[in-house]
Amino acid sequence: MSNLAIDQVATESGDDKIAVIEKAFAHYRYGENSYQSIEGGWGVEMNRASGSEAAGEWNIESYFDATELANDIAARCRGGASVSVGVL
Repeated sequence: MSNLAIDQVATESGDDKIAVIEKAFAHYRYGENSYQSIEGGWGVEMNRASGSEAAGEWNIESYFDATELANDIAARCRGGASVSVGVL
């Protein structure tokens, strides 16, 4: 489903945008078309599935301290990036 199609559905149906995106990802991931197929995983998968060309992964150990990590997340958000944080 293209971003245009998702935006059109959201405009026409209000808060249904999340449900449409979730259903599209359930179909996309592994081709199983089931909600069980979207259990687990990482946020970066959704970013890549929706066409992000800048999606990436950073290891928390690559930051000097929590302040450096927080500053990086804040800068990405200010720049309009989609940020997701996952933990094991």
